[in-house]
Order: sequence, then structure tokens, then C-alpha cells
Amino acid sequence: MRTGISNFLGNLEEPASFLNSVLMLEGEKAVTHFNRFWINTLFGLGGLIDIASAADIQQYDQREFGDAMGHYDVGTGAYIMLPGYGPTSVREGAGEVVDGLYPPLALLTLPQSALKWMFDGMESRAALVSQESQLDNSPDPYAFAREAYLQNRRYRAKGDEALEQQPALNDEFLDDFIDDIDAAP
Repeated sequence: MRTGISNFLGNLEEPASFLNSVLMLEGEKAVTHFNRFWINTLFGLGGLIDIASAADIQQYDQREFGDAMGHYDVGTGAYIMLPGYGPTSVREGAGEVVDGLYPPLALLTLPQSALKWMFDGMESRAALVSQESQLDNSPDPYAFAREAYLQNRRYRAKGDEALEQQPALNDEFLDDFIDDIDAAP
């Protein structure tokens, strides 16, 4: 049952992923998102069954409008940790509003949207349970969660280019910082 709900919710996101992949000039991924949507909708009972995966059609990560904005170097804005929702940023929040305007998400009523949001949250939470030990072992869980979230968003927007754009560590600053720690009484 949980897999069917997850498949259905993922299928609802495919048209937005298609359009956002087009905006990011990712033609192959756009066609794949489009094909996954129509195949799973027609042959997979509205997306409850993932027929496209059974037909060996690759499943790419969902593309959001926030990813497309990041692809064109729109800054993330403020990072916000919302209770009951989790991490987000101004760019991602604006992107979610735009994604909600694409059909079929735009056709959902308010109660249906709330139900979708709730199930998405439960799926996201279930996917992250295996990583809780990293958060628990971190000296600053908030900073760890923030950096992990922002790095993930940079990678989703820029791909491998994000890895090349990582800021270099300032060795002088680190040396001074370590000297200050060693000099502390």
C-alpha cells in the first residue's frame, strides 16, 4: 500500500519535473519524465503501479522549479527550518508555489493538497531515518542539517558543476583558528 501511494505521488510530480527539465535544457531527462508520466498514468492505474520502471525506463530525481532557478544562479535566500515540515529556503519555497501551478497539481483541492503534503512528508521522513545517526553524532546538528540541505540543493541545480564550485578552505584562517584554540587556557 505504501509503495502504491509513493508511486502515485511521484507520478503527480512528473509533469512538473518534465517542465523544469525543459527549463534546465535537460532534453533527455525531460523526455524520460514525460514518458514515465503517460505510461504510469495509462497503464499503471493512474500511477499506483510503476510500469515505467518495469519497462526499464530510468527514474531520475524529481526536478523542481527551485532547481531550475538555481541552475540559472538564482541564490537560495534564507535557510529556514520549519517545524513539522523540515528545511527549506526562500528559493525552494517560491519554487514549490510555481510547481503547484502545473497540472495535475493545480487541479488538486485544498484537502487533497494537504493530504499529498502529509504523505510526501512521511515518505521524506522515512527515507531519512537511516541517516539519523550522522545527525546524532554531529557536534552541531543544526549546522550539519543546513549544510547537507544546501549542498544537496546546489547539486540538484548544478549537477557535477556544483562539486567544482565548492569554496576552497582558507588554510590561513584555519591555522589561526587552531592556534587560538591551542592558546586558550
